[in-house]
Amino acid sequence: MSQVDHKKIDYRNLSQDTCDKIIDVLKVLPYTEEDKDKQILPYLAQWLYDKYINLESTCYIISGVTNITRLQEQITNIYNKSVPPLTWRTHLSTFLTTAEYSQLEDVVDPREMSGIVKGEIDANTKILVNFNLKRIYQVKESKSKDIPDKQTPVIEAVPKKLEVIDTLLLDQPRTFKIWWESNVTDRVFVTAGEGTGATISEIEQYLINAGFSHSPRLVAGTLSCTINSLIQKKMAIIKQDIDNPGFYYDVNEDKAIIVKKDFTQPTPTEVKKTISLIKRLTLFFGDNLETLSTVLKWGVMSEFSYAMKQSGKWMPWMYLKGSAGSGKTTLAKLILYLYGIPSPENNVGGSSADTVARLGALVSKDCDPKIVNEPAAVFNRSSTNEMVKVCVESTTGRSKYKGSYYGGIPAFSPVLFTANQYLPEDDALIRRLYVLSFSYSQRKSDHDRKMFEEAFHIDSPMTSPLRDLQYLGKFALRHLLSDPTLLLEDWKATADEVINEFYHSVDEQVPKWLTLWAESENLDDFDDTQREDIRNFFVHEFNNARKRIIVQDELGVVQDGKVYMEEASTKDDFSSVNWGIVNNRMFTWAIPHVSRNGTPYVCLTQGLRKSIASEVNFCSDLKSIAELLGWEYKNNKFSNGKQMKVIKVKFDDFMEFMYPNIDLEDDN
Repeated sequence: MSQVDHKKIDYRNLSQDTCDKIIDVLKVLPYTEEDKDKQILPYLAQWLYDKYINLESTCYIISGVTNITRLQEQITNIYNKSVPPLTWRTHLSTFLTTAEYSQLEDVVDPREMSGIVKGEIDANTKILVNFNLKRIYQVKESKSKDIPDKQTPVIEAVPKKLEVIDTLLLDQPRTFKIWWESNVTDRVFVTAGEGTGATISEIEQYLINAGFSHSPRLVAGTLSCTINSLIQKKMAIIKQDIDNPGFYYDVNEDKAIIVKKDFTQPTPTEVKKTISLIKRLTLFFGDNLETLSTVLKWGVMSEFSYAMKQSGKWMPWMYLKGSAGSGKTTLAKLILYLYGIPSPENNVGGSSADTVARLGALVSKDCDPKIVNEPAAVFNRSSTNEMVKVCVESTTGRSKYKGSYYGGIPAFSPVLFTANQYLPEDDALIRRLYVLSFSYSQRKSDHDRKMFEEAFHIDSPMTSPLRDLQYLGKFALRHLLSDPTLLLEDWKATADEVINEFYHSVDEQVPKWLTLWAESENLDDFDDTQREDIRNFFVHEFNNARKRIIVQDELGVVQDGKVYMEEASTKDDFSSVNWGIVNNRMFTWAIPHVSRNGTPYVCLTQGLRKSIASEVNFCSDLKSIAELLGWEYKNNKFSNGKQMKVIKVKFDDFMEFMYPNIDLEDDN
């Protein structure tokens, strides 16, 4: 067959930016190289040819995805029409998912906003979008032929681009992202809302508040009709998949989906580079290999935190606390290299996450892990403290009314917290955290820190050898993509499996230290801390009470008001002083009680909870305090005949709790 004279056809040359966008979409499609070569790229070439894209642009796109020499002859035949045309639309829409096909269509064949678009609100009311005048009108039809229709300018701007976000994987209503052009501003402005898009109500309020309407009461109806008209005329981009980079699980289709993440197969050389890097890290964490293993494997699984929640499982967020300079922040930064690089966006201070809006913005961008350093400001505020609890287990960080519907902030990212000593005193929160402590002995010397920085350049991502950790991240993405059922397994077991497969892929044995898991501080450890805080509270209160005792002689002369501990030479003497404090009602929350057989008791009232909370940020109810300390919680009848729920404890047991390490008995 003779070749086509390309000069007789008005072929278009795509800009490099457009070509690169198509390449980016093709690269992240979750298919093998063979599938792309046989099932996608030839049909894409036919598609581009039918859209009058020149051969040079087509070759540039395909060479950016695969080795074009394998397809060069087939592409040339398509452009020379020496083979029957491929039915690209039918084939691609069948082979690809709806979301994948739509995403590819958006970059290959974008819709142009031009001319005039009309829509109908009701039988007598229409809208008119004039792209030339950059204005949207509402038109009221006249009932009389002699009276012209009433045409009211409503919005002083027109959409330049409209994205309809109708995400199938998120439990969210449909939202919109609109790029606007206007005659009253030189810049293109965007109404995007919070998270994944903006509601009609949010866009309406923005247009009114920003001065883009002279008829505020007409904006809502006009805006809704405009959007629906553009959708019907195929001038909108429909996004049914998540646009936020990460790993997701489609429950309905029972399959995993990777969005905008590079998951190319690491070569054996790249795998060995990563293994060598991990081995070098042990030279600097030799005294803490168990913790290095735990944090590294948590980091491997962090990208799958949201997908696990979609499947009904969850994994705890990491909390590293301990001495300054012990390597907490350094270890935290390592995991950022698994699926990206450290940046001011993924490594922030507590003040950057101390409100619902700030925390929501941090966790709703993508599935990559985030670091929050010194998070006291986050946990000392009730709203963000509660939001963290929800984010760990739920796909939605916080639900709230957005306009007229109840929506939420997606909790895509897990968070790793680092703190010098602070640990939030909330047992419900502790259950959702993996808490690891760094002791004083693990502090690094200035020499050690300098050597580590020279070896790894951790704060210079573009030159850091730690970038080789990305190959472990890519391997993990591919491994769970091929077997999404691993999301349903114990996250630790899945992490161990990924590590095993990674090493075995190059016939290497997993080092023993990398099979270890450091034990998280559990609720028993937290209970011990709370018991000690309460004990310190009691001791502090009794010490202060002794300072307030007024001592008088037989004539009523005030003597030295201090009670000297050396005077309490026996257990009875010491108990007598403290019993006197209780018996004289020096505490509003402690009532003395003596049983019929003469046994002294202390009854602790509801006021104790408030007093403790004001000193040690302890918020449990009185019954929980009793259970924590192993004391009775019961109704007690007092001399006035009234009954009250109190903690009832023998005074001797109370003293034993306060002073467990003091031997008050005589030496002989």
